[in-house]
Amino acid sequence: MRCAGHGPAEVGGRSAEFPQHGLPQSGLTPREAQVATLLLDGLTSKEIARRLNISDLTVRKHRENLLAKLGLVNTGQLIRLLLSAP
Repeated sequence: MRCAGHGPAEVGGRSAEFPQHGLPQSGLTPREAQVATLLLDGLTSKEIARRLNISDLTVRKHRENLLAKLGLVNTGQLIRLLLSAP
């Protein structure tokens, strides 16, 4: 797994790039894509933090950034977007 800004990472054996979920790529960092993938897998912020070896507060910030960049209000909307995309 690579750190944010150092190219794509794999999460759960799949790329965290999201073409398979239709997540808009514009402006998302590789780490934000990782966090979104793990949220889709049902992990909490604390579980994501442990998995990625970062703090819970950092995960929360990535979640906030994801929502802002995608024009969403909550994580439920993010999950709905990921699940409904082709």
